[in-house]
Amino acid sequence: MRMGRWIVSGLLAFGMLGPLAGCAKRQVVKEEPTETPEERAAREERERQERLERDRAAAVKKAFEALEKRQFADARDFARMGLEANPGNDELRYVLARSLIFLGENDEGLKRVRELLKAKPDDKRFKMTLVDALRRRAKKEDLKEGLKILKAMAKEDEFSPTILASMVVFHRLRHEEKKAEELIQKLLSRHPDSVDAYMNLSSIYFGRAQREKDQATKRLYLAKAESVTGLVWDKLKLAKIKQGKSHAPLHNNMGMIWIERGEQGRALASWRRALQLNPDLLEPHLNIGAVALRYRDFGKAEEHYGRVLKSEPSHPEALEAVAHAKKAVAAALADKPDQLEVKAKEAIAAFEKVLQIDRKNGRAQLAIAGIYERLLSKLEPAVVEYKKYVTMMGGASKLGAKHEIVKKINELEEQIAMEKEFNEGG
Repeated sequence: MRMGRWIVSGLLAFGMLGPLAGCAKRQVVKEEPTETPEERAAREERERQERLERDRAAAVKKAFEALEKRQFADARDFARMGLEANPGNDELRYVLARSLIFLGENDEGLKRVRELLKAKPDDKRFKMTLVDALRRRAKKEDLKEGLKILKAMAKEDEFSPTILASMVVFHRLRHEEKKAEELIQKLLSRHPDSVDAYMNLSSIYFGRAQREKDQATKRLYLAKAESVTGLVWDKLKLAKIKQGKSHAPLHNNMGMIWIERGEQGRALASWRRALQLNPDLLEPHLNIGAVALRYRDFGKAEEHYGRVLKSEPSHPEALEAVAHAKKAVAAALADKPDQLEVKAKEAIAAFEKVLQIDRKNGRAQLAIAGIYERLLSKLEPAVVEYKKYVTMMGGASKLGAKHEIVKKINELEEQIAMEKEFNEGG
């Protein structure tokens, strides 16, 4: 019995039982019934629908995860997919509205959060989301409406630091500094150590300084803004309390005061101090990145904007700044064609990412067209991208025949036609 198995194994090893084994196999295999084309189509459609349902179910979970990670573009897309299966899911509708607002799509975000409030008019979370959207869009009527909502909420919770701080911001945006200061005093009467209150007071004085044309008055308001920050430091020293994460925004404000005075070195020192206290605070990274970009220190710019994108992968300002840095790096490689093409493609990909977030960003669209035209000398793709810009702006008829980009398209098309004619003639 055992020897028989060895013999069979040996024969199989030398291929001597191959044909025989095949015959045996063919004898036991039964033919599967063939599907008609209609049955096959129906089965494939069922499988497609099942896959779609699984994707939609997964999208619900992914939408919440993306919002929590501040990956707003992903949160928006997953929420939309999830709503296809659950159109009445308020949580998904909230995720979508919130994502749109953070991505700067305030009109659609406002529309969606209003729909949520219509169904649940007393939901505080929906109210504050609406207030946030109104603040971000900041039209005159938006600021009026947002302040009205906050005042109504303050009647129920008079000393809520969140509501009072939000009201301060709205008064600041309406240039109602006296009312903002009164609210700050009210906030400090109950919350004497509120960093937000001091930061807003500092911002009020800083805003006045920026608008002031008289240099003496400008210096006065900058000194006031600085003194508010100094007051916090004095209180901390008196109480023998170390500065912590919550104090980082004040150092960022101090950096803004120094930059307004033209003291860039001290501004950078303040922003770096802010990042020592809170490495995840976005504003100092944005400020240092902007200075680095201005001085063509692209490595430093990408480092700081990269930190912003690590926290908020969909941050529009950081994405666009990184794209411009990549474009500048590519432009510096004009004498190295191979490297130029690689870096130019990286820049194009970066601007395309900006357009995924902000579909109407004309600067990004023009940048892509410019890279094709001036860096890569690829005129046909450049024309395609310039035409996308024209469409984005409402069409050639709206812009008019004398518009710079409309004229450029005509010139490039003439140049392309001449080159083709020359090549065919040659």
